Parts: sequence; structure tokens; C-alpha cells
Amino acid sequence: MMGELIKKYHRAICAANFLHDIERAGTPMTLNHYLNENLQNCWNGRLQKKWEEKAIDAQTSGLGSSTNGASEKMIRLKDLQRQNNIGTSGHTLQNIHDILKCYYKVACRRFVDNVCMQASDHYLVTGLEPPLRLFDPAWVIGLSNSQLEEIAGESTTTKRQRLRLRKEVQDLESGRRALVE
Repeated sequence: MMGELIKKYHRAICAANFLHDIERAGTPMTLNHYLNENLQNCWNGRLQKKWEEKAIDAQTSGLGSSTNGASEKMIRLKDLQRQNNIGTSGHTLQNIHDILKCYYKVACRRFVDNVCMQASDHYLVTGLEPPLRLFDPAWVIGLSNSQLEEIAGESTTTKRQRLRLRKEVQDLESGRRALVE
């Protein structure tokens, strides 16, 4: 039986290794729409950060005021034009970094989901031949007393302690009866 269990666990490990190999050696690609969403958020976040550095308070600069009394931030057009002077190589480097960062964010989630669904759940719990199916009622009925004892029996230490406690209870019971008589 142990051999069968090991085979089933080995299949799950092989499935996890297969998924790992695909992610590591395969072509990085995804059809997940979250890649585009993450890229947009990344690019918008970078622009937002740059614009916040150049933003000025509208009230203190005399450019305008808010209707509710709160301070509003504004950006001058000339500051926006100076914003993107990073050069072609810098822009390319940022884009590559952003694409890789966003791709691996999506790929990592996909990998974790696939390992959970395929290697763990399918091969170990709910699939056609998970290890738990080895322990069906027919298998348990077919076990000998020694096999049952080996699998579900108490340890020898526990058995000795149980015998010692039974003897102690009998001795105490005998002592109580002697006192009553």
C-alpha cells in the first residue's frame, strides 16, 4: 500500500514540476486581460508621480481658487513638456521593466492557481485516483488485525500506561472495598 501512496504523491510532484518547467523554460505569454490593466495602472502611476512633483498650489500661485475652499493642484503646460525628456533608451528601459513586472505579477498568480488546482487538488484530493481513495471501506475490511494495529493502533508506551492505570484503578477499588468492610 505504501508503494501505491508514494506513486500517487510522485504523480502530484511531477505535475508541479511540469508546471514549473513550463513557466521557467516556456515562452512568456498570457491572454489574461489583467496584464493590460496592470500595465495601464503602472504607466498611469508613473505619470501621476511625475505630475505631482511639478504640481503647484493654485491659490498660492494666484492662478485660481476652489469653490469649496480646498486647495487645488495645477500643472503648467511647459512643465508637462519637460516631463518626458528621458531619452529613447530610458523610455525603452522603463517600458521593458514595466512589461516584465506586470507580466510576472499575472504569471505568478496563474502559476500558484495552477499548482493548487492541478498538482494539489486534482492529484491529491478530488481527481480520478487520489491517495485518499486507497482508504475505502473495502480496503479497511480486508486488513488483518496486525495491519489494523500497525495503522491505527496505540503505541507501546500508551498501551503500557493504560495497563498501569487499569492496575492502579483496580488497586484503589480493592482498597476502597477493604475500607468499607
